Amino acid sequence: MWIAKSASGGVCVLASSGRPAANGHVLTASSCSTADGLAEGASIELTGSLAGSPNRFLLAGVVPSGVSSVTAQLADGSTDTVDVSDNAWALETESGLKDLQVNKANVGA
Repeated sequence: MWIAKSASGGVCVLASSGRPAANGHVLTASSCSTADGLAEGASIELTGSLAGSPNRFLLAGVVPSGVSSVTAQLADGSTDTVDVSDNAWALETESGLKDLQVNKANVGA
C-alpha cells in the first residue's frame, strides 16, 4: 500500500493485491480524500478474483493518528475489526465494504 498527500491537500491511497488475478493481471485501486475529509482518512476496495480465491475483496485505507483499529461493516451483514499500524489498515474478505467505523485509542486508560 502506498500513501501520499493529494494535490488538493487530502490523502491518497494506492493498493495492490500483490498477486495476479485469474486473468494474470495484478489488481490495483486508488482513492483520494479531499482536504475537508482528511480527518476521516481514505479507504479503497479492490474486488475481483484473486489467484486461487474467487470473489475475494481487499479493503485497505489510511486513518488519522490516534485511531487504533477500524471496524468494517460488510455487505453480507458481518463485521470485522482490524488493527491499525502506522496509520494504515488492510483486510481481505469474502464480502464488500458497506460502512467503516474508526476506533480511537483509549488515551490514559
